[in-house]
Amino acid sequence: MTGRDQTHMIGTPTILVLGGYGETGRRIARLLLAHTDAHVVVAGRRMSRASAACDELNREFVGLRARPRYGDAKDVYTLTAGLSGVDLVVVASTTAEYAARVAEAAMAAGADYLDCHFDPRVGPAIQALDGRARELNHCLITQAGLFPGLPGVLVRALAGATGRIERSRVAMAVSYRVTRPEPVVEVVQMARNPQGDVLRDGQWRKAGWRDTEVFDFGGAFGRRRCYPLEMLEMREAANLFGLREGGLYIGGVNWFVDGVAFPLVMALASTGRGAMVKPLARLLAWGANTFTTTKPGVVVLAEGDGAWIRIEQADPHELGAMAVTACVRQWLGGRLRRPGVLLAGLAADPAAMLEDLATFGADVRSSGPSASPASARSPSTPPA
Repeated sequence: MTGRDQTHMIGTPTILVLGGYGETGRRIARLLLAHTDAHVVVAGRRMSRASAACDELNREFVGLRARPRYGDAKDVYTLTAGLSGVDLVVVASTTAEYAARVAEAAMAAGADYLDCHFDPRVGPAIQALDGRARELNHCLITQAGLFPGLPGVLVRALAGATGRIERSRVAMAVSYRVTRPEPVVEVVQMARNPQGDVLRDGQWRKAGWRDTEVFDFGGAFGRRRCYPLEMLEMREAANLFGLREGGLYIGGVNWFVDGVAFPLVMALASTGRGAMVKPLARLLAWGANTFTTTKPGVVVLAEGDGAWIRIEQADPHELGAMAVTACVRQWLGGRLRRPGVLLAGLAADPAAMLEDLATFGADVRSSGPSASPASARSPSTPPA
């Protein structure tokens, strides 16, 4: 197999959204139909749900551009067959453990790949396919969602035309009600190996509870205490710009989840007892649904060297779908269609990303210059 010309695409592209009837997937499918000319394949293990999602989309958008298809990330043979005729596979399913398998199936079917997984194991798993992707002239874009995805873009946007920044922190506050258990189970599974990083005086060190920070998100969220996370794109952004101080933080669900449930999840899940995953997921879901008084929404705040960027959206799933769709639009335009593995937070154009988020309906505000396409620095090779 020789791969495909990565600079030109003949005819109307076809994009398959794996998990396209889920919380994030159906939003991605709708945004793609609204803001691109692509045909969209809604794929998943439940054909009845995929068909219902396509019926709804085709009532809203003319041209019958959405169609259902069976796709199971666990079954590489049926998955590869199901990807026939597809130009790009967008993974919106909670199947992080099968990420490399799906990427390999995409390349075998002649398609590029993009995921929005937040599991930290996905980056290295996809990175291991870089040589194969280059050989076949295919593009594998990983971690293109909200967290990860946006943080690296925002740090690069704050660096602006100078391409220099010494201090940058990115934080997210989120309020939501849990309607499906799968995403919460994934959070608990990640907490079994809790990790957090902070950058101080140019050195990364493991973070503890003492490294929590209070951020003023404004609006309904106000001041919230957030916990540090470890994320590959932040380390790579720090290397790229020579950051001296920085970190990535999350919090703001409600007092019970932030102060009781999540610390308990981290303490018990890290014992390695797999039987605790589902009970802890139920605890998190119950806490989010019982004690949240703030309207559903999400705020992402990036600060650096006296400048800031703030992005707010009423639906956390929608903002994640917006970020993915913005990356797909850059793939369609050719910027994100380079052979090999690309980490979305370091490869996506910041100015185009922020412009698209605003076009899609997010409230994007900033102080200080934002990056232009020419100044959006990205590494010449994928991160190791």
